[in-house]
Amino acid sequence: MPEPLYSSCEAHLATVGTSLLANTLRLVRQALASGSTQARLATPLGSVTVDFSQLGGPGALREVEECLASCADPARIDEEKCRRCMSGDTPARRAVELVLYAEPYTASAELNAARWRLGSPPRCPGGVFFVLYASDTIAGQLAAEILRGYLEDIGCRARVEVVKGLGQELWEGIAELARRIICHTDCLAARGCRVYVNPTGGFKPESAAAVLAAGLAGATAAYYVHEAMREPVFIPFPPLVVDARQASRLLHGAAALETRSSVCQGEVDDQLLALAVQAGAARPMPRQPGCYMVDEERARELTRLLRVVLGAGGCEPGCPVPGQ
Repeated sequence: MPEPLYSSCEAHLATVGTSLLANTLRLVRQALASGSTQARLATPLGSVTVDFSQLGGPGALREVEECLASCADPARIDEEKCRRCMSGDTPARRAVELVLYAEPYTASAELNAARWRLGSPPRCPGGVFFVLYASDTIAGQLAAEILRGYLEDIGCRARVEVVKGLGQELWEGIAELARRIICHTDCLAARGCRVYVNPTGGFKPESAAAVLAAGLAGATAAYYVHEAMREPVFIPFPPLVVDARQASRLLHGAAALETRSSVCQGEVDDQLLALAVQAGAARPMPRQPGCYMVDEERARELTRLLRVVLGAGGCEPGCPVPGQ
């Protein structure tokens, strides 16, 4: 698919990871290792120097490293510490912003994927806006908020949507992300907006869910930057049609599952039972092969997700348009 033409109402639904925080941490460590307050940030055209001297000397930079490690180093994650040291105009937050504004496309994987639309230097055409889906973690929300601020500074409208369970509970997070993207795409497309999904940020299962959800809802395309080619790749969505009879059967079965305390193979549709097990709505019973205990709350969540995915309602009113 060639690079799409500009649309006067264009929504970019982007999952957000923590590449911005991790890249800043890497540069801070580079500066500390060299015994200076400067680091070199590689770009496709060479490199730029990021000068952290305004944050203070090496002692201050070590504190910044401690803070960012609590947010973006898997071996040292400490959510409460990350919240404290990144809240407000702190040295660590300023360090992240220094890196982002010095070279946005190298600092942020999410922005790098959207370079085809934002251009160089980055600016936002009128009518283009971003919805940033943040994980249910402190680091994910901080990264999304900093990106939102940058996008607004270059003329974009942007909003952050924190997805319950994302980054914490695999099924719950993926289910809620899929539900929101389907609902948002439906609403935006009904307004005549062209909808793109940018699944660059976050882990691969979440990215796959975002692409599938957008395709089911009729989005225009997904895009990302291929690591080998370093160019945007566009994935157009063919029409995806849900089988009405299968949808009805699954929905009726899911609603019935909510009323049961246990279920055995052969009592409900095999596909529904497999979904319920994957969702944690049905758990194997000890010493009773083929039978499962039903988690009522998870069963309700499964029904809610199926209603959205199968086009049977379940969306809140309103579109995620920034400023409205």
